[in-house]
Amino acid sequence: MTVTTPTSPPASIVAGDTVKWIHSEGDFVAGTDSVEAAIVGQSGKLDATVAQYQSGDTWLITFAAADTKELPPAVDYTLVVRATDGVTSEVYTTLTQALCVTANLADQDKGFDNRSQNQRTLDAICAVIEGRASKDQESYTIANRSLSRTSIPDLIELRREYERLVAKEKRAARAQQGKGHRGRILTRFN
Repeated sequence: MTVTTPTSPPASIVAGDTVKWIHSEGDFVAGTDSVEAAIVGQSGKLDATVAQYQSGDTWLITFAAADTKELPPAVDYTLVVRATDGVTSEVYTTLTQALCVTANLADQDKGFDNRSQNQRTLDAICAVIEGRASKDQESYTIANRSLSRTSIPDLIELRREYERLVAKEKRAARAQQGKGHRGRILTRFN
């Protein structure tokens, strides 16, 4: 199998996949200078293997599949690349970028729910509204215990908010897939 190695770091990866790209540092030269890369998150730091690649100022940065498999999905990560000048020992952070890690669907068990948290919340709110359609009381008391329900207007407002959040997620996913904008594009001519 032949895979073309990208020349820029990824914005998202799948846990359990090999991640690599050809990285150029311009002013830093392999042999004298060094480059290191890591994925940093709340659970710790995952270091990359960095090797000189073809010319003197490019490196092949690789994260092994066995290592990325340990990254929990849906957590905020940052991809960091640092370069060290071999003569002066000065260190520079040359890349800091948000990184999204998604679950490897091949490793998921039966019953996997791939909806986002916002979509699950929206679906739950809709189910509550549907279940409440036939109930006419907002609160009641039985044997000194009382129960109050969220009012229908409040649930409708929550539903609007989560519909907005889900639509935003879907627009972002379409943009990431290069599918463009599906809404109205407004222009003004002067």
